[in-house]
Amino acid sequence: PRVLDAVRRLLRPGAWAACILHLQASEVVASAAVELAQLRESRTLFAAADSVLEVSAAAAPARAQLSAWNGFAHELLRLDRLAAAHAERWPVAILREVPVRVRDLLTAAVPEPGSAVGALAARCCRRSLTDFAGLLAAQAERLAALLAAAPDRATVHHLRCCAQRRDLQFVAATDLRARHGSSGPLLAHAITLRRLSVP
Repeated sequence: PRVLDAVRRLLRPGAWAACILHLQASEVVASAAVELAQLRESRTLFAAADSVLEVSAAAAPARAQLSAWNGFAHELLRLDRLAAAHAERWPVAILREVPVRVRDLLTAAVPEPGSAVGALAARCCRRSLTDFAGLLAAQAERLAALLAAAPDRATVHHLRCCAQRRDLQFVAATDLRARHGSSGPLLAHAITLRRLSVP
């Protein structure tokens, strides 16, 4: 309804506006839910990488360093198994790409257990990991907002009623599908509005 208020304010009488709604039942929303779940699964990997960096920079005993590396390897293996288990059902790009990127960032500073790590190298690696984690967190926030805002069919009907009360006419409303016809997967719902020429 707040968006409809803004549309009415911006349109002069007789003018048109078109918008796309990502419905709960759409492929876009389903893919967003999968991507968000994958991003959440990959968060513990960063903590494991930070543990490796911490014990390496502190020149901790070999046992502590090996334990940290084992924890990191366990997270890599867990995400790889999860990707394999959901290969048929999920697009598993994040479960494959994020571990590779984190591993590459970490091993650039700490090639193997027991490697000496200078303070500058540790600081640069930690900064790179933090920046990457921040990018993923921002993406997760956008996906969560999309999922929270995605309407169902009943909400679209409610919006139609709200539009009429604001002198906005639904000129057209149609489902957009991946293939022509009604059999393809639903991508979104397109709506065209016109502000009525009334005072």
